[in-house]
Amino acid sequence: MIVVATKEDFQELVQSGETFRSSVAIVEPDAIVGTNPLGEPVAASHNVAYILREISKQKSVIFSLWNSGYQSLNAVTPFAQFLRSFQAIIVEGGRPSIYDSQSFNHNPSLPREEFLSLVDALLLSRTAGSAPALYICLGHQAVGEALIRLIRRAITELKGVDNLPKITRNAFHKVSTYVHQLGEQIIIRRDGHIVANGYRDTRFAVAPNEQREVGIRRLHPYQPLEYLPEPLLEAHDQTAITESGIIEDLIRIDDWDLAMLHSDEVNQEAILFANWALNTLHTELQNHRDDIANSSLAWLLNLPFGVEVLCSTFFPDSTRPLTEVAATAIYYQDHKTGQKHRDFSLQFHPELLDDLRTFRPLPTPPPPLLDSDGTRLLTSLLKQETD
Repeated sequence: MIVVATKEDFQELVQSGETFRSSVAIVEPDAIVGTNPLGEPVAASHNVAYILREISKQKSVIFSLWNSGYQSLNAVTPFAQFLRSFQAIIVEGGRPSIYDSQSFNHNPSLPREEFLSLVDALLLSRTAGSAPALYICLGHQAVGEALIRLIRRAITELKGVDNLPKITRNAFHKVSTYVHQLGEQIIIRRDGHIVANGYRDTRFAVAPNEQREVGIRRLHPYQPLEYLPEPLLEAHDQTAITESGIIEDLIRIDDWDLAMLHSDEVNQEAILFANWALNTLHTELQNHRDDIANSSLAWLLNLPFGVEVLCSTFFPDSTRPLTEVAATAIYYQDHKTGQKHRDFSLQFHPELLDDLRTFRPLPTPPPPLLDSDGTRLLTSLLKQETD
């Protein structure tokens, strides 16, 4: 295991000329992911590295962004593209709240905007042959926020374009207005209170959960809210039918119990809006692909074309959903080959066992990894996406 904690560490790694196609990149936005019921800090990235070494015989490189920052590494070489050269990428959890920039202050090297800029870049760099990414806990929440940020950016730029053929300009203005207007209509409520009003609200993508969720929870198939706008429900149904995710396949045939350690959640309304908006934009962008391929709008061709909610958790001793968006699959399509790719985001921690503890170094006996649903799911996801 290699740990990159400074810009100098990263420069040395890049200059080494070593290929990392057989290694997994582990990105740490925070030193720990939280505190377990015993009051112990949990450094989950060390568990990931241990699991990879013991189960998959894979090497790993931990990037401690809370130490080094993102922009300092990005100045050496485009960091997101560098990460995509690995076998796989795992973006870990952390203590901040995505909607609160001040909660990032305990890690001044990685402010909120820098972390989200990295996730933006990762979402726009998934191509044929590139490493799949797995976003855990805070990483999962950052994906939800980044998808909405990218949709807002797309709408702004599509409305402002003036150097394309008139028919293309008109089409882009129409679709961006349509997406904007529907996004403004979505109101997110929790227990009768308004959490977010429209897709530009700071808590539209991520907000506090109804209660802190700590411990082992069972995954259940996702059931969308029936009161959402019909286009959103239809689009999610279509994505779920036409695309397949290993998580939803697995929970259909077995009971999976995974570790939760979070106080915030990704809003299902935001993800269903993101899926519909990405579907809608993708269709129009493909219709005018030749017009924008060499323009300032070319980045739009790298957007995911959809995102699917895969599973939920329930309140204890209830069938009422607590964390509706417990996992997502993010879908991409290579605009040159038509080939499809996936990333996954998980609110739960597959790298933590029932005790929610950081694995102790040897000579402590190794934990029974193969008995853990989380370990089996983690290795299954990585194996399927990298084969």
